[in-house]
Amino acid sequence: PEVWFLENEHLMVTKTGEEGTVPCLVTNPSIKVTLYDRESEIMVEGSYNPTVGYTAALEDRTYKCKGELNGEEKESVPFYVFSIFGTFAF
Repeated sequence: PEVWFLENEHLMVTKTGEEGTVPCLVTNPSIKVTLYDRESEIMVEGSYNPTVGYTAALEDRTYKCKGELNGEEKESVPFYVFSIFGTFAF
C-alpha cells in the first residue's frame, strides 16, 4: 500500500500512569509496527494492537512508529507524549 499509517488527529498522547498508547494505526495488518524514541532512535519495548496502537512505558518525549512490510520500512508522523498529574474523582 502507498499509505501505511492512517491519518490521526491526535498527535498528542496523554497518560496518567507509566504506560500510554501511541495511536499509530496501519492500513494493512501485515505491517510489523515498532515504536522508537524520535530523538535517540532507540526502540521502545511494548505491545502493538492494530486497532488501538502501540502500548508501552512512555516518558514525556516525542515518539514515532516504524512499519516494516516485505523488506520496506516507513515512518509515522511524530507523536508527542505528556503526563497529566492531579487528583481524579470517580
